[in-house]
This record gives sequence, structure tokens and C-alpha cells, in this order.
Amino acid sequence: MQCPRCGKSLSTVRVGSLETDICHSCAGIWFDRFELSKVDEAHEVLGEFLLEELAPHDRLLVATSSRLRCPRDTDVVMMRRRFSPEQPIMIDECPACGGVWLDADELSAIRALSES
Repeated sequence: MQCPRCGKSLSTVRVGSLETDICHSCAGIWFDRFELSKVDEAHEVLGEFLLEELAPHDRLLVATSSRLRCPRDTDVVMMRRRFSPEQPIMIDECPACGGVWLDADELSAIRALSES
């Protein structure tokens, strides 16, 4: 799969029982349907391991306001929406496959908000 944000190839990463795809160029993460719920709260260990996997990589600066095409269903434009009504973090979700794209630092921001 190709990164919907910068176009580079995504790398598959296994963290415990979770297999997800990350972009080593812009530090974005692709979650298939229901995978994000395994790492979105601060107490979930898999999320910490995933953030550690992304930490050492340089981040290509990219504009995050443009609409993206789903990396799985490339003919589908993803919807931008708030992660939750209480959280201002915008995520990209595919209406066809239910996958979610998080840009760099969005996972850590989501996890931080779950602590409060």
C-alpha cells in the first residue's frame, strides 16, 4: 500500500497481536477497521509499543488539510471527522472499508486525551 499523505510505501509492523501499516517518511499510521480501538487509550500497552516504533524516524513535513484517498480502496476519498465529539483531533476514515488514517502525532494526542 502507498501512504495516502506522502505517497511513499507503507511498511507493515507487528506489535503484539496488532498488525498495522506505518509510513516511515511522514510517520502516519493506517489502521484497518477496529484496530485503532486497541491502541487509542493511554493504558493500552500496544499503543506505547507502536509509538516507540515511530519515534526514531524523521518526519517529512506534509500538509495535513487535504482530503485523502484510502490506501486500501484507492478510488474512495476518505471522510475527515473528529475522533470523538469531546476531542478536537481530526482523523481520516474510509467509508468503504472502515479503515482509519492517523497523521504524525495524532495517535499520541488521542492517547494523551484519554488520560484526562
